[in-house]
Amino acid sequence: MFRGTTTSGKDIEMQILKFLPGVAIFVEKPVATGPVTDIQDAFEVSKFIAASGVPCSVGLVFLLLLPAGTAQTIISDTCCDTWKQSRR
Repeated sequence: MFRGTTTSGKDIEMQILKFLPGVAIFVEKPVATGPVTDIQDAFEVSKFIAASGVPCSVGLVFLLLLPAGTAQTIISDTCCDTWKQSRR
């Protein structure tokens, strides 16, 4: 696992905030995929992200976000008919 903890090398969210300040983050279920021993670290990462003030989305809600819907519309409007038919 390389995310969801405060351990060096397993702290991708904290590194993103350090090197790309202000960039919104989408985090895919960090607690669900990690060992029980990392749960407290996941809470620490959550606090760190919240304190940074950047938008952060966690889990399967990605498809419900406005930017995701906008991207789907742009792709649908500009892409081939095969892709459009597969989305119906």
